[in-house]
Amino acid sequence: QKTTQEIEMTVPDSFVTLSNGVLKNSVKKDGMRTDHWVMDKPHAPYLFFMGAGEFAVVKDTPWRGNIPIEYYVEKPYESVAKKIFGNTSEMITFFSERFGYDFPWQKYAQIVVREFVSGAMENTTAVSHAETAYQTAEDLEDQNHWEPIIAHELAHHWFGDLVTTESWANLTVNESFANYSEYLWLDHKYGRDVADEHLLNDMRQYQHRPTDFSKDLVRFGYDRQDDMFDLVSYNKGGAILNMLRDYLGDEAFFAGVADYLKTNAYSTGEAHQLRLSLEKISGKDLNWFFNQWYFGSGNPVIDVVKKYNATTKKLTVKIVQTQDEKILFQFPLEIDVYENGKRVRHKVWVDARKENSFTFPVANTPELVDINPRGVIIATEHNNKSWKEYLYQLQHATDYKSRIEAVDATTATEGKEILLTALKDPFFKVREKALQKLISYKLTPKELQIVEKVAETDSANLVKAAAIWVLAATKDKKYSAIFEKALSIPSGAIKNAALNGIARTEPARAKNFLEQAKPEDYTVDELAGLASVIIDNKMEKYLPTMLPYFVYYPFLERDTPETSANFKKGYQWAMSLDNTQLVESIYNPLKDIAKEMENPVGKKMLLSVLDEGIAIKKGLTQTESLKKQIKLLEEIKTLFK
Repeated sequence: QKTTQEIEMTVPDSFVTLSNGVLKNSVKKDGMRTDHWVMDKPHAPYLFFMGAGEFAVVKDTPWRGNIPIEYYVEKPYESVAKKIFGNTSEMITFFSERFGYDFPWQKYAQIVVREFVSGAMENTTAVSHAETAYQTAEDLEDQNHWEPIIAHELAHHWFGDLVTTESWANLTVNESFANYSEYLWLDHKYGRDVADEHLLNDMRQYQHRPTDFSKDLVRFGYDRQDDMFDLVSYNKGGAILNMLRDYLGDEAFFAGVADYLKTNAYSTGEAHQLRLSLEKISGKDLNWFFNQWYFGSGNPVIDVVKKYNATTKKLTVKIVQTQDEKILFQFPLEIDVYENGKRVRHKVWVDARKENSFTFPVANTPELVDINPRGVIIATEHNNKSWKEYLYQLQHATDYKSRIEAVDATTATEGKEILLTALKDPFFKVREKALQKLISYKLTPKELQIVEKVAETDSANLVKAAAIWVLAATKDKKYSAIFEKALSIPSGAIKNAALNGIARTEPARAKNFLEQAKPEDYTVDELAGLASVIIDNKMEKYLPTMLPYFVYYPFLERDTPETSANFKKGYQWAMSLDNTQLVESIYNPLKDIAKEMENPVGKKMLLSVLDEGIAIKKGLTQTESLKKQIKLLEEIKTLFK
């Protein structure tokens, strides 16, 4: 349903209010004020919004001179509001041009609220963000982690607010577009590597939930509407749009998107209407694509088999789909063949059958065969490459997916040369990931010198921080000067790493920091860096902040085993205390995780942590409060079953 609306709110005069549309008038009486908000364009009832409180209203430059841009934040964050949300006007311009349809509403306001049920919500002209949008000035020096969410909610003002899903079954026309718009913005503003990293992470999240493999993108058999708000509608759907764009080409894809918006403006849409608009513009039959990706489930699971014939000078690449034969896929595929340091990109068509073979003329044995190098096709790949091939791939591939694939292939004991080479990669996220993996290796003095140089000279704060973590892991006091200097750098990530280094090399000094401070003086990241000192010195005042993070120690075991062991120690100490407040501090975070978690392995891990806590508490002399704590832990357990 679509409707216009009017809302009146009576509040203390010290409050500000926010709703959809524009503020028509305000009437004051007896210390109170009634604000009259009017939305004169039709939109869906689930997008209605009322907000009130003691907020600072930060006004940015109006878009095109007459569309107000405003940020409602708590007063302590007034000074950083524009650093968090300041790209909003540029985003509106970009999406208006990219979607071929100008921003269709009267204003654009964003408000940050507490204890919100979701990350953010696209209420028309009055977007609400969870408090996790708040970041310090130092955090923002590293990276604005909320910027993709800002782009996501803005994009909904076309996909969801202007054209609204006809039914929750068709939620993809809302959420998949908003998800993909994160990619579009990051590519426009920061470049293809940044966008590809974001999209690949989203795709992997979908692939790591086994239950999502069997879900259609458009599905009418959901039990409740909340079931539709999952990684298929969001992450996989966004990646599907990227495939569709790549198949059609930018001109046809975005013209088709514009046609969909213009045809269904201020009304509703569904997947078939999107298909019809894209077919109308492109002239192509897209039923095969929509049947496969919108009205089907899963993705190709591929084994790559390569064979070079030196006599015929031909390379054969066999693509074997190993998923259930009932859901075989057809798709265009890029295959990069490297010979004598040069790359030739072949574009082939994979038919919907178990095996497809492709033959290419190659004068000499190829150094590398790399499929799906840009990561466009949603697929699970098994390439069977050697360490030599992965190193070559990192050094010669230009696409992010291929380079990070080489880094990801390394283990805790093999592939160190690849990781050290990755420290020269042009993209900071590749360098950061390599350092995060190097922390588990025993490095030589010469290799540590390389890391030390990165810690002091890298252009990206997150990379410097990752390098400092590697140095901190050595517990060598010779790096104390680096840690000390890093404390003065205006970067949350670097300070966290430096504090960790001090905690490992000069624990008495770190203890002094913590004794003189209050928990609120440190960010959670900074406290994580000091966790060993907090635990070893039994500094209970920091436990309510840290315990929700200690709970996740099994999930850290593979990538950061030392941190995992430390957090486990902290969890066991916390559970040994007769403190109901501590158990209550993990109740809501775990309740929220339980709503989203479908991975049975993750559930099993959290259940084992809860069982561990219950066993510790049952081993203590029982009190009424301990009985209450055990009951709370048992209650949390039921959420994961």
